[in-house]
Amino acid sequence: MVQKNEVDKLQRDLTAVINPTKKITDLRAQLDFADTFQNRVNLADALLEQGNYSEAVGHYRDALSGNFSNDVHVKMQLIRAYQAQGETDWIIQEAESIKEHPEFLKSPVVLYYALALDAKGDSEAAQPYFESIDKRYSNYAERVQLARHYIDKAEEEKALAILDEVLAEAATMGKDSRRQHRIAIGEAQKLRQSI
Repeated sequence: MVQKNEVDKLQRDLTAVINPTKKITDLRAQLDFADTFQNRVNLADALLEQGNYSEAVGHYRDALSGNFSNDVHVKMQLIRAYQAQGETDWIIQEAESIKEHPEFLKSPVVLYYALALDAKGDSEAAQPYFESIDKRYSNYAERVQLARHYIDKAEEEKALAILDEVLAEAATMGKDSRRQHRIAIGEAQKLRQSI
């Protein structure tokens, strides 16, 4: 028997496919009606998901005021938007303010901070953050991105170790997990063959 919440989710997903801007339009209307922190963050999250990074950054910046000036979720989303724009200075600035927070340290956003530090020439400071991303049975997309970074830095041995580990883990994955991580696994296979 189909649950009501499953039907609602299916309707929302179908609406998003038919009219991809409807979600953004609805969230803008919601923000116009009540300019609250949560409404602003919801709109910024949707804009980030859609790929409208500069507008998402503006809304995240506006949300970081008053009591919410150090909100970890918003700062991590802001780092994601800055990564998509290639803004390494901003990534470092935002990450510095939350780098001790446990939620940040467990997040894949740590990789963006490490990449930004490395791009600024501070490889030594970046190394512990790179190592924190390389955890078995998790962070597949980030680990593949880390391997790509090592290849770009001519450190093929490190890249091979990561890729071999990801592919070995993929071989033991269940059907659902493999489907969930298929893009990262495919990228790992392509990278491994290119080395």
